Amino acid sequence: TDNDDDGNAWVRVNFVMEGGNFGYWGPGGRSWTEDKGSHFHSELPGVVPNMLRTGAGAPCGLVVYEGKLLPRQYRGMMIHAEAGARSINTYFIQPEGAGYSAQVQATVTGTDTWFRPSDVCVAPDGAVFISDWYDPAVGGHQMADTKRGRIYRLAPPGYKTQKPVVDLENPAGLTQALDSPAQSVRYLAFTRLKEQGPAALPLLLSILKRDDPILKARALWLLGGIQGEGEAAVRSELMDVDSNFRMLALRILRLYDKDVPGAIRELRKDRSPQVRREIALALQYLPSEQALEPLLALCKKYDGKDRWMLEALGIGARGRESLLYPKLREAFPDSWNSLLGQLLWEFRPAEALPDLISNFKNESLTIMQRLEVLQALSAQGLPVAGISLAEFVASNDAPQELVSAAFQRLNQQLYSEAMELRKNPLVIAAVKKALKTSTLQVQALELAVDLENSELGPELLALAKSTEVSAEARGLAIVALGRTQNEKFLAELEKISQAESVELRVLAVGAIGYIKPKGLEEQMKRLVLSQAPNEVRAEAVRVLGRSDRGCIFLLDMEQSSELPSELRRAATGVTHANHNPLIKSRAQKLLPALTSKNRKPLPPIRELIWREGDAERGRKVFEFVSGPKCKSCHSLDESKRSVGPNLSSIGKKLGKEGLLDSILNPSNGIAPEYYVWILRTKREGDVTGVLLEDTSQRVVIRTDANEEFRLKPSDIISRKRSRLSLMPEDLAGTMTEQQLVDLLEFLTTLKKDIHQASASN
Repeated sequence: TDNDDDGNAWVRVNFVMEGGNFGYWGPGGRSWTEDKGSHFHSELPGVVPNMLRTGAGAPCGLVVYEGKLLPRQYRGMMIHAEAGARSINTYFIQPEGAGYSAQVQATVTGTDTWFRPSDVCVAPDGAVFISDWYDPAVGGHQMADTKRGRIYRLAPPGYKTQKPVVDLENPAGLTQALDSPAQSVRYLAFTRLKEQGPAALPLLLSILKRDDPILKARALWLLGGIQGEGEAAVRSELMDVDSNFRMLALRILRLYDKDVPGAIRELRKDRSPQVRREIALALQYLPSEQALEPLLALCKKYDGKDRWMLEALGIGARGRESLLYPKLREAFPDSWNSLLGQLLWEFRPAEALPDLISNFKNESLTIMQRLEVLQALSAQGLPVAGISLAEFVASNDAPQELVSAAFQRLNQQLYSEAMELRKNPLVIAAVKKALKTSTLQVQALELAVDLENSELGPELLALAKSTEVSAEARGLAIVALGRTQNEKFLAELEKISQAESVELRVLAVGAIGYIKPKGLEEQMKRLVLSQAPNEVRAEAVRVLGRSDRGCIFLLDMEQSSELPSELRRAATGVTHANHNPLIKSRAQKLLPALTSKNRKPLPPIRELIWREGDAERGRKVFEFVSGPKCKSCHSLDESKRSVGPNLSSIGKKLGKEGLLDSILNPSNGIAPEYYVWILRTKREGDVTGVLLEDTSQRVVIRTDANEEFRLKPSDIISRKRSRLSLMPEDLAGTMTEQQLVDLLEFLTTLKKDIHQASASN
């Protein structure tokens, strides 16, 4: 089980394929927030699918239950301690193709919000023991109670524990101990039998005759290490009617290095996709001269639907894709074959590039076939593949469906494998073409914002001024113009900042601030003191707040009573966020932090927790555009990214006490991915926020819900991690006591449950 990348509802259960990549890092070692991929990059080749997604939580101890005390349905199933969701889950697993699916049962739950099950183990009698962390919150970075814990026992009603008798001195005792559901007991039997070597043969062979698959499997692991009869007993399991034992035999022969190629020859035509998966995984350890023919045979049996099998083949083929490619072309001689396309998508042999480029341009193929070619071509991740996509998009006579698909793939790659192509003339030409194509316009504009390339300026300016395109497109064009940092667009941006809709004027002011022309502070001061709408003037305050000089302008205005009262709150925020001690000290005197709405000190924490709030009123507090402004940094929609953790399942993770502590003391427990960094830069001064991307090409830092800075590493003079959260320390002061109580009530209702099979993720 895997952690949820705090706040993003991504706890998952995985079947671990040896040699598999499970997708936390995308191409080039970039995370999903950097390369715009899905959370675990399951849309990319070479990534093993997830067996189960369980939502938000904090996964802890896991055990496979092999006892007989609990009902039969639990035998062989995984029992899991989920501290975040406050639950002991059982995962009922079923084979699905070459992989598995599972159904979740919350076997042990409770209403106590301090219940934090951290581990599970099985006793010798088959009872399950559960350790309880016992804490209002969860996570090593935020413990509130370090002195107390609890242990529970899960057993049938009325059952009384029997003291186990472990006797390792006779065959009956050894068999009983090896059959124990307790790991510690069966380990004693296992090690004793292993020490006996060939002398253990009679007992182990007698166990094979029993009608108990779990005990039989334990005996086979020992028999594999005994030459002669022991090894023969394992090899005979290659013909067992149960595919689990055919897989087990192959694994044991691998462990002891006993003629694995011979075992593969016996199994490679096996009817079970699970066995064929195991063969593919075993091939990664064989030399190419022994692995290529079995790999080719497995490829021919691939059904075109089983992603688990495809990834197993990719693992088996790793490092010898170039040797395998000509054999695949012989096996699939047609100019194009859908199954071959999937295999090339997975294997990505560079030798296939000429054929793929040729087929993508081949007008005798159907659109659907060319789309399949595109998938395999774009998966290559090589510069020549990206350039061929850009060239195709920029052409004038290609079918629009193919152009759109090619641009989407190119766009994705420009955030990952093809970062080095961002300034390539063919790529810029493709983006220009997309900016003029209505169906690709918004996507191209989002890319243009990121590219920060002034060569796109004329197209961006035309869209920014156009009344024929959507407000979204105009807004993106304005932002992109600012990101070019080219002063030749200032005059047009200033016109927009004075004469368009409020939303576009705000964006234009921000764009001007990004360009940083000479005299910017004086220009923004004039705007602050103008009769422009509050939203526009507030943006001017934020622009001023980005520099020491701008903050001094704001404080000077306040000292001379020039600062408009309706902008004092915005000015308070930006000046208090400045890290210059002189500015900060002056801000505390001139623009002191706001007190609570009702100016009353908060009552004791226990009293606030015991009060009953109104969840619906709390929802309104959450959505306020003023006050705590929770919605500006936190999303309740798992598909939307936000500067702070997603809160759609926070009610499952924290009780009222934990939630209140997070509001009152946001800096006490900051998850690593939300650390706040202070970057001292050559151009922007001090920039404070959460790092979204930190690579050798660039650094992206989000300073609030609506603003990101993109910096070159060479522009950064120094960096320092702040001990403060980006969440305001005085958040409770923006609400009345009752609003705070209502907000807590609403947050406890957020218990979205996500159980989703891996293949779609």
